[in-house]
Amino acid sequence: MYISGTENNDFLVANSALDSTLDGLGGNDTLLGGAGNDTLNGGDGNDSLNGGAGNDTLNGGAGNDTYIVDSLGDQVVEAPGAGVDTVRASVNYTLGNDVENLYLTGNATLGTGNSANNYLVANAALGSTLDGLGGNDTLLGGAGNDTLNGGDGNDSLNGGAGNDTLNGGAGNDTYTVDSLGDRVVEAPGAGVDTVRASVNYTLGNDVENLYLTGNATLGTGNSANNYLVGNAALASTLDGLGGNDILLGGAGSDTLNGGDGNDSLNGGAGNDTLSGGTGDDTYTVDSLGDQVVEAPGAGVDTVRASVNYTLGNDVENLYLTGNAILGTGNSSNNYLVANAALGSTLNGLGGNDTLLGGAGNDTLNGGAGDDTYVIDSLGDQVVEAPGAGVDSVYVSINYTLGNDVENLYLTGNATLGTGNSSNNYLAANGALASTLDGLGGNDTLLGGTGNDTLNGGDGNDSLNGGIGNDTLNGGAGDDTYVIDSVGDQVVEAPSGGVDSVFIFTRNYTAFTDVENVYLAGEAVSYRASASESLDNYLVANSTLNSVIYGIFGKDTLIGGAGNDYLDGGEDNDLITGDAGNDRLVGFWGNDILIGGGGSDRFEFFSNASGTSSSFAMMGVDVITDFTSGQDKMVLYTDNNNFSGLSASRFSVAIVTDNNQADKNRADIVYNSTNGSLFYNENGNGNGFGSGGQFATLAPNLTLTANDFIITSSFSSPSVI
Repeated sequence: MYISGTENNDFLVANSALDSTLDGLGGNDTLLGGAGNDTLNGGDGNDSLNGGAGNDTLNGGAGNDTYIVDSLGDQVVEAPGAGVDTVRASVNYTLGNDVENLYLTGNATLGTGNSANNYLVANAALGSTLDGLGGNDTLLGGAGNDTLNGGDGNDSLNGGAGNDTLNGGAGNDTYTVDSLGDRVVEAPGAGVDTVRASVNYTLGNDVENLYLTGNATLGTGNSANNYLVGNAALASTLDGLGGNDILLGGAGSDTLNGGDGNDSLNGGAGNDTLSGGTGDDTYTVDSLGDQVVEAPGAGVDTVRASVNYTLGNDVENLYLTGNAILGTGNSSNNYLVANAALGSTLNGLGGNDTLLGGAGNDTLNGGAGDDTYVIDSLGDQVVEAPGAGVDSVYVSINYTLGNDVENLYLTGNATLGTGNSSNNYLAANGALASTLDGLGGNDTLLGGTGNDTLNGGDGNDSLNGGIGNDTLNGGAGDDTYVIDSVGDQVVEAPSGGVDSVFIFTRNYTAFTDVENVYLAGEAVSYRASASESLDNYLVANSTLNSVIYGIFGKDTLIGGAGNDYLDGGEDNDLITGDAGNDRLVGFWGNDILIGGGGSDRFEFFSNASGTSSSFAMMGVDVITDFTSGQDKMVLYTDNNNFSGLSASRFSVAIVTDNNQADKNRADIVYNSTNGSLFYNENGNGNGFGSGGQFATLAPNLTLTANDFIITSSFSSPSVI
């Protein structure tokens, strides 16, 4: 029997005794089969198909169709994309392809979904089992003790009344628990899962999140990183236990206990008690009645307060938010941050505190201890008392240190930093050319990557320009400079103290009004200024071969581990070779020469005319540690001095007093009693001719001609 509907909403009923075919065509039709094996075609529209008795074929067609299935032989046919369709089955049933929803009725107790996002509802009266399989499914239990299995996907499981077993399977699942007998089952690594409980509840293993609803007031986490939310209407107690938990209170006066881990606690409205437990915990305080409880040594903890707030014991950090404008620390080392939008007052009290100003005009009082201030507004005010520690300011604006603050660091757009009368530490902007003024005190000034200007002012200052071509002016006092670029310029005034320069770069020229120079890094040579006669203290590179010229003044030259060339120039100099095979040249004056370790050369010559007086101008040098057979004395004949010597023929004699030396015919005469060493110019008569004593050695040496080098070729190393 065949019955066809219209394009309207039809109500078609099959023959009660015969196999019938019903075609609803268009409209939202209702098709009822009879006792036979009927075929019901809904066509377009949201149709309702009930095959009745028999093994029926139900095809809803397009639209959101509803099927009544009462026989295992009933077949539901749906096309892909033909609407969201529902089966109401009074027999155990598995959804076919392209059908989304299933309701169990009658005696049905087993319902199974498919790979789509299913909505599965258990039998209202009988304990049922629902299996979602794939897809993001919603499973609703009934009055019985139901078993709900979500399968794959992000499923939602609500067992309803009864003691239900809820197993979400893989995916991020949500469970609704309304009975103490409900049991949630999750596997390790099977997603991030959530329980919404209307009864007091403790999370089982492998479940992360808990929301209290209904009459529930007690929620407990587990060892995972939990997200626990208190009852929105009732005062709740949340216990995070282990893990890095987030605990959120509701409108009541809640108690939040973080337990172990780095927890975040926000009591919400009401006067809440917040206890983070061990770990680095974060508290959100929005009521003057909120109480933060921390134990000693239980981590570094932070409060974010939207009300004026004073840190309690054992809490370290405070951020002002909302309308809060007053924040006070405690005796610990606190980190205090002003309101980002409102002018604030921060009081550090005891400890070494860090205080950060905001966009407003803030007042920052670190109190006792070595405090750090971060300033980004000209209206910010730093308050420090005398003797209250060594304090530092980091500024992104040009800034002058107030009284009793020692250190200044330029950041952001700041390019000008000025100290005070204390011993300041001033650091230039790391990215921008800066000017630092130390004013009074023994200051340390450090440049950045730009071409900086550093002015030490009064006091014994230390200036290091850093990268770039810097101008360094120490001012009055005994100043110390660090040079690491050939473009660096040292400015010193006459009588501006005894100043020292550490050179780390090659090719650097002489300084004016600087007394002490130390070679380091790549620096291997230095020639003192020929325009002044300061007494210089010049030190070679500790590891590299160095060349140093003292020029004028009573200089001290110190060698390093390398093979150094050290030339004292005019006046009475002290030259020490240290380690290495060194060349020591006293030049004019009565010099003291100390070779140190290694095989050293002590060199003698003069540019004066070869008269007795000019020989005397060379002076008598003292060699403290000449070792025969290891060290050498070099006598240059390329001027009139030592001109009577020949490398191929000369003699050395050892005598025991100076009278014997005067009468000796040898070219070089050594008095072993007092160490005097003479050049005998005439070699064949009384007296030394135009020669005389040129050195003093240790007594009792055994000198031979092999201890001397006679040469007419002198070459001085270049300054590089």
